[in-house]
Amino acid sequence: FPVTIEGDVYFPEGTYKINAVTSILPKSNTNLILNPKAVLKASPTSNGSYAVVNITNVKNVSVLGGTIQGERAEHTGSTGEWGMGIKVAGSDNVLISGVYVKDCWGDGIYSTHTSESGESEYLTVDRCICDNNRRQGISITGNKHVVISNCVLINTNGTAPESGIDIEPNNPNVCEDEYRDWE
Repeated sequence: FPVTIEGDVYFPEGTYKINAVTSILPKSNTNLILNPKAVLKASPTSNGSYAVVNITNVKNVSVLGGTIQGERAEHTGSTGEWGMGIKVAGSDNVLISGVYVKDCWGDGIYSTHTSESGESEYLTVDRCICDNNRRQGISITGNKHVVISNCVLINTNGTAPESGIDIEPNNPNVCEDEYRDWE
């Protein structure tokens, strides 16, 4: 069953096995706060599509600190490339900060649109490390107003396009932003 969370949810030091096929599903106005030594670790699966943390059709969600770890080395299937550490879909005002995302079957962080909510808007990814993810470090496929800053994207390898950051609109006009002259 999916694990739905809301409010301020704190994970103390330790490793927590997560069924990433059903995911952790934050509701709107949720702060997922991980101790620096907390690890949300995906359980092995043959499923080619999953997300350890799945932020879909919500607003005002933060993922702060700790480690999100996929199951790349233990993956029991051979197909698919959409095993995500953190997925953001059709959500607004999302902050991902200080998170180490590693060993995912697909992308470390993946953000897109949904038919229900449209593009994800106002996504900030700051001070994150995406390491040893199979497809991308970070993919932006359906967003408006994205800020990626102070991140380290390393060792992306396994299936194309193998980029640190990939801006890849899945539909026309879904990756856009306005120009602002910041002072």
